This record gives sequence, C-alpha cells and structure tokens, in this order.
Amino acid sequence: MTSAVADSAYRQAALKLHGMHRRDRAWLLARCTPAQQERLRALLDELAALGLVCIADADTDADAPPYAVAGNAIDSALALAVNRLPLASVTATIAGMPDRLVAILLHAQAWQWAPALWRQLEPPARQVLLAQISQLAPIAPALQLAVVATFEGAASSIGEHTQVNA
Repeated sequence: MTSAVADSAYRQAALKLHGMHRRDRAWLLARCTPAQQERLRALLDELAALGLVCIADADTDADAPPYAVAGNAIDSALALAVNRLPLASVTATIAGMPDRLVAILLHAQAWQWAPALWRQLEPPARQVLLAQISQLAPIAPALQLAVVATFEGAASSIGEHTQVNA
C-alpha cells in the first residue's frame, strides 16, 4: 500500500472511530497494534482539536452498548468540579489509583481533561486502561458515583496542596 493510500485509510478509519460511542471506540482501539493505536489517536486528537463533537458519546440508553451503565449517577455539580480539575492534579491522583478504578472514572463521562491525560500516558499504560475499560461490566451507579466523588476529593486536595506550596 502506498503512503498516500495508507494515510487515507487511517483518516477514514479515524473518522469512523470518531463517530462511534467512546466505549466502542476504546474496545476497537484496544484490538489494534500499538503503532496503529498511536496513529489513530493522533488523528482522533486532530478531530477533537477541530471541535468536532461526537453525538454518539452522549450517555443515553439508546446509545449505550449492553455493558454500559444505564443513566449517569454523577450530578452536574460534581461533574463540573471534576472537569475543572487541573491536569497536574488529575495526573497525580490517577498515579496512585488502581487501574480498575481509573477505568471506571474514565468510563463514567467524557471528561474535558481526558484527551490531554491520554496523550501523557505511555503506550503500555494506555493498553492496560483500554483493556480494563473494554472489560467493564455494568457498573452500579452508587459505585460509579463513589469512585468519581472520591477522585474529585483527592485531586482537589492535591491541587490545594500544590497551590499552598507554590
């Protein structure tokens, strides 16, 4: 395959992936080689940078695959607080969390810091998280809420501690 044809095929694949629900996208990416994942993620990041929004990422029952949580237990105030966390606090907090809990957190919602966090992760860490996300069974709303709320509290305290020491 020529370079131009291969590039076109990757661009088409990225567009198709972008249109999928994020759980399906993660499941498919987990089955690609690391080189394919890296190339597709770069193209997906380009689409996100262009401001293209994937409506399939809405957490509605119609869009959710069978293993997804029906509904969302996270209230808007908590979601807003988590979305406003600085990336440094997110990264520091996630570093101390078990992979399974990080997968539940990332699975809960399309956090605005998630693409930047994903770019910071080494490929082996991405592979582990993709595998964890693809293996998630339906998550009890109370568990999802507990993971997100605990994460928010820990990340906020890291952010406050960092600001005090700055």
